[in-house]
Amino acid sequence: AGHRWLPDRATGLAAIVLGQWFAKTRFVTEKYNLTVFVNDFQVGQWSFDQASVSQSVLVSPRFFVGGRERIQFRLEGRGQYTYQCLARRFIDPAKANRGYYGSWLRPAPLEVDGREIPRGTSSGGTDGVVVKPGWSLPNNRLTQLPVGKQAIFELTAAPRVVKTGSMLEQFVLTVPIPGGTSVVPKTVVGPFDRYEIRAGEIVFFFAQPRFDSVTVSFRLTGIVPGQYTVEPAVIRNALDPTAYAVIPMSYSGEEALTSLKVLPEGATSADPYVLSPLELIALGKSAYARKNWKEAEKHFSALFTNPNWQVMDQTVKELAPLLVDIYLALDQPDKVVHYFEILKVKWPDYEIPFDKILQVAACYERLGEYERSFLVFRAILESSFGNDGHTAGFLDEQNEFLRSVQVMNRLLAEYPPEPYAAAARYALAQRVYAKAGEATTDPALRKAKITRIHLVGAAWEMLDRFLTAFPEDPAADQAAFAAANALLDSEFYDRAAEAAARYAQRYANSPLLDSFWYLIGYCHYAQGRHDQAIEMCRKVAEWQKKDPATGRIEESKNKWQALYILGQIYHSLGQPLQAISFYQLVADRFSDAREAIDYFKRKSITLPEVTRVKPGEPVLLPLQSRNIAQCELRAYRIDLLKFTLLKRDFSGIVGINLAGIRPEYEETIKLGEGQDFHDTTHEVTLPFEKDGAYLIVCRGEDLYASGLVLVSPLTMEVQEDPVSGRVRITMKDVDGHFLNNVHVKVIGSRNAEFVAGRTDLRGVFIADGIQGRATVIARKDSDQYAFYRGQTELLPAPTPSAAPQVPVDKKPQAAGEDRRELLRGLQESNTLLQQQQIENLRQNYQQQRKGVEASKAF
Repeated sequence: AGHRWLPDRATGLAAIVLGQWFAKTRFVTEKYNLTVFVNDFQVGQWSFDQASVSQSVLVSPRFFVGGRERIQFRLEGRGQYTYQCLARRFIDPAKANRGYYGSWLRPAPLEVDGREIPRGTSSGGTDGVVVKPGWSLPNNRLTQLPVGKQAIFELTAAPRVVKTGSMLEQFVLTVPIPGGTSVVPKTVVGPFDRYEIRAGEIVFFFAQPRFDSVTVSFRLTGIVPGQYTVEPAVIRNALDPTAYAVIPMSYSGEEALTSLKVLPEGATSADPYVLSPLELIALGKSAYARKNWKEAEKHFSALFTNPNWQVMDQTVKELAPLLVDIYLALDQPDKVVHYFEILKVKWPDYEIPFDKILQVAACYERLGEYERSFLVFRAILESSFGNDGHTAGFLDEQNEFLRSVQVMNRLLAEYPPEPYAAAARYALAQRVYAKAGEATTDPALRKAKITRIHLVGAAWEMLDRFLTAFPEDPAADQAAFAAANALLDSEFYDRAAEAAARYAQRYANSPLLDSFWYLIGYCHYAQGRHDQAIEMCRKVAEWQKKDPATGRIEESKNKWQALYILGQIYHSLGQPLQAISFYQLVADRFSDAREAIDYFKRKSITLPEVTRVKPGEPVLLPLQSRNIAQCELRAYRIDLLKFTLLKRDFSGIVGINLAGIRPEYEETIKLGEGQDFHDTTHEVTLPFEKDGAYLIVCRGEDLYASGLVLVSPLTMEVQEDPVSGRVRITMKDVDGHFLNNVHVKVIGSRNAEFVAGRTDLRGVFIADGIQGRATVIARKDSDQYAFYRGQTELLPAPTPSAAPQVPVDKKPQAAGEDRRELLRGLQESNTLLQQQQIENLRQNYQQQRKGVEASKAF
């Protein structure tokens, strides 16, 4: 029966015993017929099985005899049953036990276009309204229901006995169905176990309540017109019929509904109905879709002007464009402007179609707000310009660069000179400038015979027109920098310097100021105007500014190029100390600077290989040195023939051991300060009076040089045949007489042995088979010598190796690699600006708008 055993531990034992008993005694199947008699009158008959539910029968009073009534049950089959007899009588609801909570009738949701619309203040997200504290949505009470229309019945009750307050464990809820109505199938909702729709009532059965209160609802539809009584619902204990309570048709202290009027089909209910915010929104949208502007305005106006709530932003964003359309149709310009400005302030990126924004601009004009009307019209033109530019972008993507530029130039000519057109003009000029680098590889440009010079010139003209039309544009300094670079690329140095100086003065606060200075300095340098170049490059090298964002001190991007130019200028002016001081600052950045420093600072000392002097003439020896302060000179008298057996030339003379040999002459010679930075020549006078061969050795610091001085009356004439390798030597004295019996030795640079002999009566000696460059030595008597060093390769010789490059002290030139290195900073800055503007132009090309963003209107 649902009661527990006490104590709790007895429950388990009882459950086991009952289980065993039912296992032994229950029927295999319980299927039987049951007939009920009251005072021998049959009042009911049913067939039951295990799936059957409880049955009830209403016994008419005519079967009663008064006093004790006799009830009989006739069982056919095997089974068990329980029964309950209840005596029902009418009780005045005012005197009956009153239940907790109540019930009410309200209209079914409104329908729009055949669909029900929700009622409430919010859809649960960001749509709808926010109500003010203390206010709630009114209940629309229903007293009239037209035939075919629906109403919602809802009841909330607490399963408690009013007198005791105890919970009902099993209870039955009986709800009378008002006359003239019927329950709509599949609309019954609630936490009941089951329900039965009976004649005039619907009964809900609850086995175990799961909550402190239960709510059931269902829909009623009107079927028969008339005035009908509404009876209260009754909740009773299923196990104790005397425990009951009535639940009237009222809620929250309202007067109980006692009657319901069912109206004829098509009639309109007279019940007042307050539309909720969600209903106002749905009805307004429906009217807007039907272009019923007045009805839509009525609903939306009620939504926005009600003081009891605040419309959420998302709903405002959705409805404001509709209200703009509505008030445009109703010709109310002040309201059009009002909702347009709401859009502009709260949703600046909202895009308004062109046809609507044109009408908005006209509304401003009608209201006398001419400035704002102008701003809206200007925004329309700007968006239209972006759309028209899409054609140029399409052509550019199809590699139709020239046609793309033509289209954009035509658009720029057609549209007014507004900032958006200025930005496009500057971006297009930079696009043309950047395209110049592709002039040699682009087939279309080559076919059109358009060169890099043409494109750079066209870019300069476009930039110059931009600066003329928009001198105060935010990007004017960048355009000026690009224009000056275009002149520089075309090697119009004077014009470039003049333009850069003008721009530097006009845009004195530009972050490109130091770049203008450097461009001026480079142009002066390229034109050989050294003083002006030095002045500007020093300004660039010393320029500093404070970054407002980070507070750091920044230097010019062209500082190192400026220092490099200063070094080159002083180099070309023959001022090596100043040149080296600047080269050292940039030596780790420019390889040429390191090489120039090495060139200036290298040390050398050289003597001529052979110096010939006739007897009686002064012996003057040219000594060439570089960056050597002094040297020690020693002269040795030698036997030239023996010497040549040791060394074929004089390059390795320092390797000969001269220790213990007393020099014929020695002297310490002052050559300079050791920082000449160029080659100097000193003429050394040697006190040689005797004929002979003298070996001269000079040592300056750790460098050595050697040479041969021949004091001799002999002269030698040499004829060489490269094909045969024959060398013909003719010996003469100072008077031109041929000398006989002169000892001659000949060797080639690729010969292993000397060819030796003596001259004949003609003074001639012939040597064959000489390979390479010939060396000829002749001696007459013991101290008269002649020497010859050939420069012609005799007989086939291998390809000579490339001679080492000797640094040449020359004026730097602004060309080739050197020019590119000096202009690298300017080119990088200009390339960065080009890339930015090309991206801006690409974004302009990609614009395809259907309207104008609200924020751009003004």
